[in-house]
Amino acid sequence: MTIGTVARAAGVRIDTIRYYERRGLLPLPARSPAGYRQYAEEVVQRIRYIKRAQRLGFTLAQILELLRLQFETDPTCDDLAHRVTRKLTEIDEKIAELQATRVSLLAVLARCPSDCSQTCTVLLDDPSPMGAIHPEGATRPVGSS
Repeated sequence: MTIGTVARAAGVRIDTIRYYERRGLLPLPARSPAGYRQYAEEVVQRIRYIKRAQRLGFTLAQILELLRLQFETDPTCDDLAHRVTRKLTEIDEKIAELQATRVSLLAVLARCPSDCSQTCTVLLDDPSPMGAIHPEGATRPVGSS
């Protein structure tokens, strides 16, 4: 298969295939006598595997680890479960961070005055003891000048 055929079959761009090759996610293809890349049918399935893993939140480095596990060893369900559990932990941590950010944004919104026509400095006024963000972008402790 040519690179264009693989790209169409896998639903990706040619650049994506080349990038995956450079990152080691895809094996380097054989070359025709004219120098064209010649791909095996399995490459389409491997690209679909990569894309599905990305949709599940795995990074390319993690996907490379999964591919090596899948194709270079005899993986057990425990091997995969360990990696999936680790990913779930990362996702739970991100959810907690996003929920904390949401609470902070709701607090900012709650401090907005009822008269929205005046100049707003609510984002600049940090009620926390950690410090306020000033227009210059520097963070200074509350009360310092």
